[in-house]
Amino acid sequence: MQLDASAPAMSTITLSRSSPNQTNLAAANPPSAPPSRRWPRDWPSQQQLLERQHGRLEDLLNSLIAEARTMGPLATATGVPWDALDCRRLQRALGLHLRLEERWLAHWDCLDAGHRASHRLARTTAHRAGPCIGDSDANPTSYLKWLHGLREWFLVHRDGADAIAYSRTDHAYRQQQP
Repeated sequence: MQLDASAPAMSTITLSRSSPNQTNLAAANPPSAPPSRRWPRDWPSQQQLLERQHGRLEDLLNSLIAEARTMGPLATATGVPWDALDCRRLQRALGLHLRLEERWLAHWDCLDAGHRASHRLARTTAHRAGPCIGDSDANPTSYLKWLHGLREWFLVHRDGADAIAYSRTDHAYRQQQP
C-alpha cells in the first residue's frame, strides 16, 4: 500500500468488509478536512477534561459495584459470564485516562516517579482481574472485592497524588503566563 503525500498524517481509517475474504480501507476524512477534534493545549482545559474523566470513572466503578451486588448470587446461579458486568470497559477507560494524565502532567514537568508508579500499580491490578480475563469460575465475592479495591485506590489517588500534581501544574501554568 502506498501513502499519498498530500493526505494528512492523522486521517482516520475505517475498515469495511465487502466480502468475507476482503477488507477495504477508505479514508473517513477527505484530505482537505481538518481534524474534527483537538486536544486542549492549556492546563485549565486539560484539567477540566481530566476531572470529567475522573467523574465518569467513579460513576462507572459505582455502577459496576451496584450491579455486582445485585447480580452476584444470581450470576453464579445462572452462569452469567462476569465480563457481562463490563469490567473490560472499566479497564480500558482507566488505562486511557491514566496515559492521558501522565502525558499532560509530564508535559508540564509535574509527573514524578511515585505518581507514575502508582499508575502502573493500578493498571497492573486492573488487568489481573480474573473476571475480566474470562475466568468464568471467578467467585462473585472476589470480583466485588476487586472492584472495591480499585475504587478505593482511585479515590485515594484522586484526592492525594492527583491533587498534589494538579496543584503543581496550576503553579507551573501560571508561571508561563505573561
